[in-house]
Amino acid sequence: MNEHKQFALRGPGRRLLWRVAKVLALTLCVVEVVFRLFLGNLGEPLIDAPAADGRCMALRPGTVADYTGYLLKVPLVRHDVNALGYRGPPRPVAKPPQAFRILLIGDSFTYGHGVEANQAIAAQLEPLLAARMGRPVEVLNFGIPGLNLESSVDQYRLFAAKWQHDMVIYLFFDNDFEPPSCREMASPKFLWMMKHVYAFRGVAALLWPWMFPSDFDVAGTQRRTQAGLRAFAERSRTAGAQLGVVLLGGGHTAKTRQEVRNLAAQLHFATFDVFQQCRQHIPEIPYEYHYTVEGNGIVANCLASWLTPAAAPGGAISQPTSPPSADPR
Repeated sequence: MNEHKQFALRGPGRRLLWRVAKVLALTLCVVEVVFRLFLGNLGEPLIDAPAADGRCMALRPGTVADYTGYLLKVPLVRHDVNALGYRGPPRPVAKPPQAFRILLIGDSFTYGHGVEANQAIAAQLEPLLAARMGRPVEVLNFGIPGLNLESSVDQYRLFAAKWQHDMVIYLFFDNDFEPPSCREMASPKFLWMMKHVYAFRGVAALLWPWMFPSDFDVAGTQRRTQAGLRAFAERSRTAGAQLGVVLLGGGHTAKTRQEVRNLAAQLHFATFDVFQQCRQHIPEIPYEYHYTVEGNGIVANCLASWLTPAAAPGGAISQPTSPPSADPR
């Protein structure tokens, strides 16, 4: 009797719980549909994390991913990787005779996130330099979305430096003090949820700082800058190549800018501050914060003016003293 009464008492509660579950499921379905109407597909380039050669992550050779945006939809582009494991036309390890070869190292801004391979900074810089220098020029794109300062050093030291080169340029964005994206890339379940459950991605975008908190001491950025750029300088000297460090974005602190200039004087490399030297508004993809095709072109044009003297016999890149003149287009 008592058991029957207890069951009867539980019945209305169960029905209420069932109704709440159905309403919640319906609400989640509606939210998912709405997100799918407005959000892109997060077609990131395919990543191996960790990489077999010791890098925390590497582009997967010979892969292509269609990309329509991280948050709001953007026109479809192909995030591709060549058969050798970097973006752009595959080039042999040995440098062609008479050619001047530059390696670009960095994160998604170097890779050309949100644009086609032939619209990235490297691809637009190559013909500009060739026209100015009057000789064959190759600019290889070794950018990987999600690299930070230390993992960019490893990208050069363990992979890109295999290609014979005359110069290496590190495109140093102001978020390169953040941890690299290795943790997220090494989690297949998390990546699947981010790509296929749009509501999860929308919530994750809001909660990202709490989901993946920074685990480094902000006060240690000076030490990290010194260690990272010294590693770049040592490896470039071993390769017999010039080193240039390009500060991208306007978020670098005055202290970081001064530290980079001090290191440049000590270690004999050149620096270029896009924010201060280009003196132009660099268009960004809405809600993506990466540069548009035009924005990449502006950066490439500024860099071409800075780098041109280095290709002359005995030439070297130097510290710019005034904003470079823009090529007419």
